[in-house]
Amino acid sequence: MRVRLLLLGALASLGAGAAPGSLGDPSLPPFPIWPIPQEARYADDRLLLGDAVIVAPAGDARAQYPARLLAALVADQLGVTIPVVTGEAPAGRTAVVVCEVSSAP
Repeated sequence: MRVRLLLLGALASLGAGAAPGSLGDPSLPPFPIWPIPQEARYADDRLLLGDAVIVAPAGDARAQYPARLLAALVADQLGVTIPVVTGEAPAGRTAVVVCEVSSAP
């Protein structure tokens, strides 16, 4: 609950002081995505979550926690259930990779 409140508070504060049009520019604060991902690709098309999977590193359950937390937050906030897989994403699925740099696939 505390994590969700912190996330919602951070998102609210990002939007409060935003200059018009600055949310679309990924190089200017406030950044349009929080937490700031290590890698992102901006496009004009939509990311459909219907075929998405959240990919967590295999092994240590502690390293998988952020992926499971993301799945819970998306389900709670958007009403979309995204399965969490470990290791590699199944073929034909949109992978949302959540890992540490040292455990990146």
